[in-house]
Amino acid sequence: MLSESGKIFAREFRAIMESDQIAKRDAGKPRPTLVPVKAIRAIAAVREKGCQKYGDPENWRKVEPQRYRDALYRRLLAYLEEPFGVDEESQLPHLWHLLTNAAFLTELEWPDEPLNVEDSHES
Repeated sequence: MLSESGKIFAREFRAIMESDQIAKRDAGKPRPTLVPVKAIRAIAAVREKGCQKYGDPENWRKVEPQRYRDALYRRLLAYLEEPFGVDEESQLPHLWHLLTNAAFLTELEWPDEPLNVEDSHES
């Protein structure tokens, strides 16, 4: 049970949050800053290696999704066998390559309409 000062604080906090939405209406929008920075850096490192190897930074879009599914499975198996193992060619962790393959598949196969997080909990 909240004390009287706690109730006042809660009312004031709620008012501040509501007025904050007047200046910038972003309630309910995705917050990319919630993505772990290490995951972003891992994918970026793998992408850099890919750009060095293949030249075209958009080359990955020309690959059939099934090939990324197979690559993701291979990386998952390599990761499970050796959690801190690295790819022989890139010298980057298998887990980082796994993340990158998952990112590619998300981009290639996910519908263009934004995901409604609230709706996804209902299934």
